[in-house]
Amino acid sequence: MHWSNEDASGIAAVIAENNPDIVGLCEYTQSTTSMAEAISQKTGRSFAVQPGRDSWNGYGTDIFYDSSKWEGLEGGVKSVSCPGTAGGDRAANWAVLKHRDSGKVLVT
Repeated sequence: MHWSNEDASGIAAVIAENNPDIVGLCEYTQSTTSMAEAISQKTGRSFAVQPGRDSWNGYGTDIFYDSSKWEGLEGGVKSVSCPGTAGGDRAANWAVLKHRDSGKVLVT
C-alpha cells in the first residue's frame, strides 16, 4: 500500500474480503491501534497489533493478528540501514505468535 493512504476503513474492508488470521501492512504510517480496530470492525473478529510495536521506527511491515486464534508472545521493530533507498528510514518488524488451538509457534 502507499504510505500516504489514511483510509483505515477502506484498507480494512479489503483485508476482510480475504478473511486472514494474520495481516502485514507494508509502509503503513497511521495509527496501528486504529487499524487493528478497523480490521476488527470489518471482520467481526478481534485483531491486535504485533507485540513491541510501540512507536514508528521507519517504513516496515506492521503485523496485525486475530487475537482469538493467536497469542502474541513477543515482537518488535528496529530501524535498519538500507543504502540506496529514498524517502525515509526503513524498519524490520517481527512477531512471535502462538496458535491457541495447536500450540504451534509462528515467527513472522
